[in-house]
Amino acid sequence: NEARLRIVKTLEDIDLGPTEKCVRVNSVSSGLAEEDLETLLQSRVLPSSLMLPKVESPEEIQWFADKFSFHLKGRKLEQPMNLIPFVETAMGLLNFKAVCEETLKVGPQVGLFLDAVVFGGEDFRASIGVKDISLSLFLCVCVYMCVYIFSLPLKDGHLHNNVYLPTMTMVFHDNGMDTTS
Repeated sequence: NEARLRIVKTLEDIDLGPTEKCVRVNSVSSGLAEEDLETLLQSRVLPSSLMLPKVESPEEIQWFADKFSFHLKGRKLEQPMNLIPFVETAMGLLNFKAVCEETLKVGPQVGLFLDAVVFGGEDFRASIGVKDISLSLFLCVCVYMCVYIFSLPLKDGHLHNNVYLPTMTMVFHDNGMDTTS
């Protein structure tokens, strides 16, 4: 709980200027995401973006949207809050298109906007027990297909604030793919 309160205090007390204020909450499967939302959404100053790691199913997006709406407690947002789901597991990759579709469907109803996605390649490989980095190209292409279909920017699993994934960008440009769409 101390970390949650520290985030709220930082949002309220430190003027970060025009930078994107992005908070990574715990995954739905961790059982900690609701407490994160409850504390965070009581802050006087809300972040512009929420990162949701290890999303594996559209049901997790529905759950998150329901809890987001509940813990807003009728508070009106000046503009939708960006939601950035992470793809970090095999199940998440298999369901990624459905996750994006669900976010586009339920997000606007509660004040969430599908802003971008994060592919956590290292976590993904660890989740399936693969150490060989050559698998990354195939995985990157799978994620890129959904990113392209939904016209989303692709974000790095380690960097935030609209920093594009350098490794994927290099891989895609080397293969003639445009990652700026």
